[in-house]
Amino acid sequence: MPQKTSQKIIDLIKEDPYISTTKMAEIIGVDRRNIARNIKKLKEQGAVRRVGLDKGGFWEVLCEGNKKTRRVGGLSSLLVPRAGT
Repeated sequence: MPQKTSQKIIDLIKEDPYISTTKMAEIIGVDRRNIARNIKKLKEQGAVRRVGLDKGGFWEVLCEGNKKTRRVGGLSSLLVPRAGT
């Protein structure tokens, strides 16, 4: 089954927290507006957030499914999922 664009975005952010939406669009092969829409949904779901300015800032993956994450030196590392989630 093909991966959803939102999951591809999360994977790219994990690989490179400083990646631009333009670069994401190039890699995934979709329009940058499509990336922006997906990121907006991911932000609303609490899955990702932007830290700092558009230029010079970085992305954080906050949660993926029921797993919570935390930032370590600009990268995300998985924590143990909460019981009952």
